[in-house]
Amino acid sequence: MKNESRKTLKLIALFIFTGLLLGGFTTSGAFANVKYFKAARAKFGKTVVKNCKYCHVKMLPKKDDHELNERGKWLLEQKKKRKAKDIDVSWLEEYNKKDR
Repeated sequence: MKNESRKTLKLIALFIFTGLLLGGFTTSGAFANVKYFKAARAKFGKTVVKNCKYCHVKMLPKKDDHELNERGKWLLEQKKKRKAKDIDVSWLEEYNKKDR
């Protein structure tokens, strides 16, 4: 009986730890920009938005190393100018037109 309750407690602790671990990864900034990448790709297509370098310097930016290229910096400026809570990838239509 004692062994069974110990195993149950260990199993519960493992589930809690796993949940906290996964929750921490998904709510941390590690995946914050994936939603922008997916939204930009859906709007402009896979041939235009091939990877993260569409807005970043590196192809696979990290949470602590995510330098933006000119397009990414422009998006951040737009967010501030518009006093928006979030970036809207449709603003990129304006960015793309400014070079023409």
